[in-house]
Amino acid sequence: MLGRVPRWNYCYSSRGPRLEQFLQGHFTQDKRILLVGGAGFDDRATEMSKILSANCTSEITALLFEEVRPRPPSELTIKAERNLADIRSLVSDVEVLCVDIFSDDLNTVVGGRAAVNALAARDLSGFTDVVMDFSAISTGVSFPATKFLFEMCERSAGRASLHLMVAASPSHDNSITALAGDVVTSVHGFRGDVGVSGRQPAKLWLPQLKVGQEMTLARLFENIAPDDTCPILPFPANNARIGDELLEAYSESLRDWDVDPRDVIYASEGDPLDVYRTIMRLNAQRNEVFTLEGSLVILSPVGSKVVAIGSLMAALEGDLAIRYLEAENFVVISHSSSPVKTSIVHVWLVGAPVWEM
Repeated sequence: MLGRVPRWNYCYSSRGPRLEQFLQGHFTQDKRILLVGGAGFDDRATEMSKILSANCTSEITALLFEEVRPRPPSELTIKAERNLADIRSLVSDVEVLCVDIFSDDLNTVVGGRAAVNALAARDLSGFTDVVMDFSAISTGVSFPATKFLFEMCERSAGRASLHLMVAASPSHDNSITALAGDVVTSVHGFRGDVGVSGRQPAKLWLPQLKVGQEMTLARLFENIAPDDTCPILPFPANNARIGDELLEAYSESLRDWDVDPRDVIYASEGDPLDVYRTIMRLNAQRNEVFTLEGSLVILSPVGSKVVAIGSLMAALEGDLAIRYLEAENFVVISHSSSPVKTSIVHVWLVGAPVWEM
């Protein structure tokens, strides 16, 4: 239905000075904040604890996922331990939830389900605001955890709000390369209509392009076998040449995928709502056209975390499928010893903005 306005079309979002005003105006002493994020190696793991502790007078509790993968590089383990120590110095109430990403035989991805089970085992009813931090946590864990928290806050009938936040740094995203495993799978909770018997829907694949993920996306294409492919490129972006660089890196893949230049989707690198609105518009258009066989939109967010948040919002509302290859490990290329420059992006997903500025 093209006439239907998407749920989060006018969603409240903030960054920069506006974000600081929001934090200081909303997170006051009568609030209880639950911060859910990652206890990982990413340099951005501590950013949300820093900004919340500096701008909020609320009580803060942190639940941090430690993603357990086979044979992690020692340097990444050391960085993760250092980040966790820094978070504990900022937030007094911290619990680490260890989740195995793979089954013992490495043939099954279990991290998303384990993350949801870990959250479900805890009493989260007393919190007024839940902050889901995407800065240092993988898609396979963050997306299922967010869906669980979204449904929990929805059931609270206005007693709990859900905020999505990320310390955005596209250059840092590009410095981390996921070493993908062999198992193409759906993110837990985001199967969409994949595998529903009796239907042969027209499949549209929306891969988010990232330098260094050419082989991963090639394997996803082979597994999904889409009828149409519309790759997502960042525009506008901090790096004005990133679109050209991606088109060059994926020139052979785009030919294999039979992508026409008019099929390329441009979405703002710094605005998750732009990505969300674009995907929702495409999904609505296809549902109008493919009324008999049905349409299946499949997302593969492998790049910028801001773009990933927009993809997640569309998947939540439209019951879209998300297919990916879970990382067995990561390689981090550091070009500088200087601290990572980030921009905090915030989206108020559940709840009504009612504070006074």
